[in-house]
Amino acid sequence: MKLSNRIYLIALIALSSVGFAVGQTYKNVEITPRALAGGSADQLALYTSQFLRNNTPSANSVSNEIFIRQVGNNNQFTSEIRSARSNVSAFQQGNNNEAYVSLESVIVDEFILQRGNNNVFYDIGSDLKLFHNGQIIQSGSNQRLLFLGNNSLSDRIKVNMRGNNQTVIVRNVKRQ
Repeated sequence: MKLSNRIYLIALIALSSVGFAVGQTYKNVEITPRALAGGSADQLALYTSQFLRNNTPSANSVSNEIFIRQVGNNNQFTSEIRSARSNVSAFQQGNNNEAYVSLESVIVDEFILQRGNNNVFYDIGSDLKLFHNGQIIQSGSNQRLLFLGNNSLSDRIKVNMRGNNQTVIVRNVKRQ
């Protein structure tokens, strides 16, 4: 196993074993979103469509913005982004979803949608890039998507995962 592969493996294990205390955390409190309390899927679909329409980043934005909407229990979103301009939108609908974004890029534009339970998304960049644009949609339960590193192929990546119990690992490593 090459040294760079070992480093990525160690980093992945270290990051997945450390709990990040961000997002919403409640202890011994049962919280039911209003849209789900009545069992109305139409209300939840309306809420989702409003989120998607209202949080589309404008092309002329010159700031660093992160929009997070969480519906459910124990959802976590962590970001470590160094950029001149960033627009990140994250919507987590369900329980125990986790998203972690660690990037260094001049411009970052990322959209994350997690619908279901126990979904995990990690986007860990390794080098400074000029542009990073990602669209990630996870619909289902127990889905794991890991992006490790970055290159020109992953600059404008779109992933749509549907179903249950899936794992996708994308390694963007430059060969020496």
